Amino acid sequence: MAYGGEVSKDVPRRQWQDLVERYPNKVINVQNLHTVQSLVGPSLNTLPVEWWYALYRKEDLYLFCNEDLRYRTADSMSDVSDFLGLPSFDFNDVVNAGPYNVGDHTGCNIITTWNSTSTAPSSDGIPISDELRKEYMDFVKPYNERLFELAGKRCNW
Repeated sequence: MAYGGEVSKDVPRRQWQDLVERYPNKVINVQNLHTVQSLVGPSLNTLPVEWWYALYRKEDLYLFCNEDLRYRTADSMSDVSDFLGLPSFDFNDVVNAGPYNVGDHTGCNIITTWNSTSTAPSSDGIPISDELRKEYMDFVKPYNERLFELAGKRCNW
């Protein structure tokens, strides 16, 4: 399980054990653990990335914004290829054919046309109030700033 198993009734996830030990008078009361794991957890990208930077030299790591793969696909692929020291390759023909493994299509040999993919963020997800959205964005902002500082680049979120 990606988030670790339950340790006890007071510690719902293994990686939170350290927090409970460091702050024994605090309570981790997760009303909706699924929401925390699916929305908040993945938004804290800097936490696992900081471990990578602790283990490896900054020059050996390459981070890119996922949105760049959608909106600057060929350039992003070239940037990754250059970082890896691979020979130059023109990704435009591959990119112009369409994205692979998108939506209900699985497998690397199935191309989906760009016209059938959404170019805008989905708005049909979980509806949340403007107030909650602001609270969430205020919460993740310092984590995002740490990530941008580590990566030496900013993402559009």
